[in-house]
Parts: sequence; structure tokens; C-alpha cells
Amino acid sequence: MDKIFQQDLTKEEKVGGIFIVKLLFKAPVTMSPREQMEAVMQKRLGDAECFSYDSDTAVA
Repeated sequence: MDKIFQQDLTKEEKVGGIFIVKLLFKAPVTMSPREQMEAVMQKRLGDAECFSYDSDTAVA
């Protein structure tokens, strides 16, 4: 493996991107409340909003 991957910093930042993340756990876990998820995302990412949340299907 001799190829080096490097971010292209000449491109403009795309504001308002959407994250799609699928977390894989060994055992079932309960979904955090919407307010707690938004607080953690805002702390780590800055201005963020959880615009879709459904605890029944565990999708946010």
C-alpha cells in the first residue's frame, strides 16, 4: 500500500451537508432523546440540527 490519501484543501467547503451514519453494535442499544443528540452534535460539529427523528424505527 504505497498510495497516500490527502484532503484537497483547494476546494471550497460545502456548507449544509448531511451526515448519514449507520452505527453497528454487538448488542441492541436504546436511542438517545432528540435533544441530547442535537446537543452532542452541536458540541462536536458546531451549528447542527436534527431535522428528522423517530425513536420507534431508531432513525434520526
